[in-house]
Amino acid sequence: MKLLSEVEPEVKVVVKKIEGGSEVKNRLEELGISEGTELTVVATEPVHVHVGPISLKVEGREVIIALGLADKVYVDKGGEILPLLRLEAGDRGIVKEIEGGKTLKDNLAELGIEKGNEIEFLRYLPADTLVFEVDEEEISMGEGQVSKVLVEWEGKNPD
Repeated sequence: MKLLSEVEPEVKVVVKKIEGGSEVKNRLEELGISEGTELTVVATEPVHVHVGPISLKVEGREVIIALGLADKVYVDKGGEILPLLRLEAGDRGIVKEIEGGKTLKDNLAELGIEKGNEIEFLRYLPADTLVFEVDEEEISMGEGQVSKVLVEWEGKNPD
């Protein structure tokens, strides 16, 4: 088995396993993807640079977090409270608020992102969107979702 993100375009695969919690599985099911689904990788498309994961310096070390997490962190930069995602390379801010439950706050705390901590925004990292065909419909997913899907290779399409 290999990760769906590792499959080349024009290759037909069958989903063998989906890793992740019920939220991931439910979201993929909404897209028509579940264990046993046949799909074909259509293309890998680069995405605008400001939609990938972000790199931060926290407590002297570099950490990388997904945009979904960064969207829930608010920082004070020069007296203004802003979402973390509004910072640019080199900007520094103090974490003022984290929107989310205990699990999210605990996960961010493991990375050193807690109320009162200083953060330096280093850069956006490039991300890819992968395009698949399932039941003759094209579906786009980011690498995060795709990395949860394990498939069995069935070879290139005969087209």
